[in-house]
Amino acid sequence: MTKPLIELPSVLQKRLRTENDALIADLAEKNKQLADKDAELADKNAELARMKELLAQYHIPAAT
Repeated sequence: MTKPLIELPSVLQKRLRTENDALIADLAEKNKQLADKDAELADKNAELARMKELLAQYHIPAAT
């Protein structure tokens, strides 16, 4: 099938809306993934702080 040389405004508008919706959905997915990674990092930082605190209780120097 060939692509028309001139695109009607209504067709162009529909295509652009579809592309925009796809980009918004992609951005939402990436934001969710980023939030998941941030939560994972926060958990790891909390665990690291807890372990450093335990080491300090026994006067063991923690490597930074």
